[in-house]
Amino acid sequence: MPSLTDVMTSDAELATAPGIRSMAAKGAAPENAFVDWLCRMGDNCLILGHRVSEWCGHSPVLEEDIALANTALDLIGQTQLWLGLAGEAEGKGRTADNLAYLRDAAQFRNVLLVERPNGDFGQTLMRQFLFDAWHMEMLRALQSSTNTRVAEIAAKAAKEVAYHRKATPACKRR
Repeated sequence: MPSLTDVMTSDAELATAPGIRSMAAKGAAPENAFVDWLCRMGDNCLILGHRVSEWCGHSPVLEEDIALANTALDLIGQTQLWLGLAGEAEGKGRTADNLAYLRDAAQFRNVLLVERPNGDFGQTLMRQFLFDAWHMEMLRALQSSTNTRVAEIAAKAAKEVAYHRKATPACKRR
C-alpha cells in the first residue's frame, strides 16, 4: 500500500503529471485538472458533512451530539471554500452551491470512505478519525501551496481539523 507521501502531489508536479499531459494532448486544459481537484476536496467535505449531520439529535451522549454537529458545520463551511474556488477557477459562472447541488452523482469526485453509511456510533467515529488523519496531512501540505487561495483555505481548515482530531479520540474512549 502506498504511503501518503507517495500519493500526494505538489502543485508543480500536478502541472507536469502524465495524466495532465495526456489530458492536454486530448484537448483538455490543465486548468480542468485543478478544477477537478478542487471539486474533489469540496466533495469530500460535502458528503462527509452530510453523513455526520445525520447524527444530529441521535448521538448516544449530548456532548458527542454537539461535537458531531460542529464537525458537520465545519465540513460544510470547507465545502463552500473549495467549491467556491472551483467555480471561480472554472470560469463558467457556477457557484459553490451550483457545484454542490446541481451535479449528477457520477460527477462527484469524493473518496468512497466519506460515502459509507454511518452504521453504529463507533463506525462513524472511526470513519471520522481516519478521514481526519488523512485530511490533516493533506491540509498541512497544502498550506505551502504556491496558490495563495489554496494555502489560505488549507490553513483555515487545518485549524478546524485539529479540533476534530482532539475530540474524536475522547469520544472513542467512552
